[in-house]
Amino acid sequence: MRYSLFLFLFFVVSLALDAQTIQVDGRIKSPQGTPITGSQVYIVNKTNGRFTIADAFGRFSIQLEKNEDLFVSCSGFQREVISFKDSVMKLNYQVVLKLSPLAYTLKPVYIPRRPVEDIRKEMQTLGVVKSPAAKLINPIENPISFLYYVFSKRERQKREIMELENQDRTRKLLKELLRLYVEEGLFFLPDQQFDAYLDRCPIQENFLKTATDYELVALLKGCYLQFEEGR
Repeated sequence: MRYSLFLFLFFVVSLALDAQTIQVDGRIKSPQGTPITGSQVYIVNKTNGRFTIADAFGRFSIQLEKNEDLFVSCSGFQREVISFKDSVMKLNYQVVLKLSPLAYTLKPVYIPRRPVEDIRKEMQTLGVVKSPAAKLINPIENPISFLYYVFSKRERQKREIMELENQDRTRKLLKELLRLYVEEGLFFLPDQQFDAYLDRCPIQENFLKTATDYELVALLKGCYLQFEEGR
């Protein structure tokens, strides 16, 4: 009887310890021991999908339950899993992880991928630019010319074409960004589903221009989870 009670208490305590929230502070390095440049490093909680991005020095901090695993992903490097299930129980863990480069056995094919920074920089140029003539029209000084610009069929068609071209550019940039995030393990979405996904996840142009990388990834991740639930 006492032995059974002891086992029961041991089981309860073990569950409580496993469910303990822990703090993980770490650094991600290249095989040479230096910070990884040119690609962002994502540290993702495999259970709930929450993530953080390592800074320029490879440092990161994240909280999780002790029985949860972390998934480390960076373009061009092998994905790694960090587990604390069998570690000695404590509230804070210090982790240093060196990522290994991907080893390709197939004939290499170079497909250039722009870094996130370049894509975000191009997003700043999105928008419909008024024609030089339209910029010169003062509605007070030239009301007839202004009304012609606003209501004429030809000018409306020009504006509609420019808006369609801007929408097409926006979608192409978002697809390019999605491909990078898929390669880095944040999404598991084939190319042929990108259009359906973006149809379900409308993003305001102003948000693309002003959001931080973290805010944009968080929005895309939330849309992805809703997209998966709705399929």
